[in-house]
Amino acid sequence: MRNENVLVVPAAVLHLGQGFTRHEGNEHLLEAIKHHAQFQPRHLVEEDPTYKQIIPYVIFRNGSRVFLMQRTKQGSEQRLHDKFSIGIGGHINTTDSHADVWTMIENWLQRELTEEITYRRFEAVQFLGYINRNETPVDQVHLGLLFVLDGSADTEAVAPEITGQMIHWNKIDSEKLEGWSQIAFEALAQRQKL
Repeated sequence: MRNENVLVVPAAVLHLGQGFTRHEGNEHLLEAIKHHAQFQPRHLVEEDPTYKQIIPYVIFRNGSRVFLMQRTKQGSEQRLHDKFSIGIGGHINTTDSHADVWTMIENWLQRELTEEITYRRFEAVQFLGYINRNETPVDQVHLGLLFVLDGSADTEAVAPEITGQMIHWNKIDSEKLEGWSQIAFEALAQRQKL
């Protein structure tokens, strides 16, 4: 992590409320990200709220089931240990680099698909919007871009730092989810009327 460069945007250009903001009707946010995105050393921005680190956050869905995961103590990010999540997220770094922000996100997705999980036969990717919280020091330096990846096969965890399984949407106790997953759960429920 010490030498990693991650994609960030100056927080001042975003003008986001707290919680979930839909992409539809707020296309200016994506334009601000495209225009102001830059790579910065992660160790310098991890505690600097003047920047938001861009984190694609993906929900894997197969019909009415989603991938519910838990980060184990083997993971490097101690702040996420033992937390339940319906989304997988991670930093966009220079290995994902491309002149186009969307291509960087696609590169990140391909990398995450091989590093942490297996997700065969995905059919569609939807960009829903933005997750923004300022409740904790961690929240203050991250911005989630919420995606749903639909497929016709189940997802499996392959990385030792996560465990997980596909679970029916209505069996998830949203109170046990980490903060971003609670926001994503509510956003997807509103969108799908689940």
